[in-house]
Amino acid sequence: MDDIKNEVRPIYSELQGMLSQAPKVDGYMYRDQKELWERFNYLLKKLQEITKDEEYPNLQIEPRVDENELIVTASEYRGKVSGLISRLHGTYFYSEVAPFSGAPAQVISQIQNQHQSTQIVMLLEVQDRINQQIPKFEEGSKERGFLESIKSKLSTIKDAIEFAKLVVVTAKTFGLDIDKIKDIL
Repeated sequence: MDDIKNEVRPIYSELQGMLSQAPKVDGYMYRDQKELWERFNYLLKKLQEITKDEEYPNLQIEPRVDENELIVTASEYRGKVSGLISRLHGTYFYSEVAPFSGAPAQVISQIQNQHQSTQIVMLLEVQDRINQQIPKFEEGSKERGFLESIKSKLSTIKDAIEFAKLVVVTAKTFGLDIDKIKDIL
């Protein structure tokens, strides 16, 4: 059993990685994403070879043809991948923490990823707003210099507090007060 478990573990881990990168549940996977379901089907074949379990081929993902396009629903893909992960956990890794148990490390990682995504979105929105505002001010004006200076330093910003500090310090450098900043941005 330990030999089989050692051979199954890399597949088990890969499936967890595949699930973490799977498309959202309410979408579709098209021909350009076929390597995802083909990899899943390949892993099923490997599992059957390792374990001699004849049930694995029955779990294969079969794309359907819709208007000459191969498609698989993302919910089917996610369901089969997560179901297989759960099955492998129950069969071989039951003494370990379940992969979908919301273990603290996973929760922290998800929160960090959400936080980073929010920061990136905020900075992209700020950059877009600055790009819209720059043409409204004359070349060489304090306002335009302020916007261009902020824009050039956005890539160094790590959070909202750093952004606020950047705005205040840059405004002071250009001799702009808070009311003027509000009008500019």
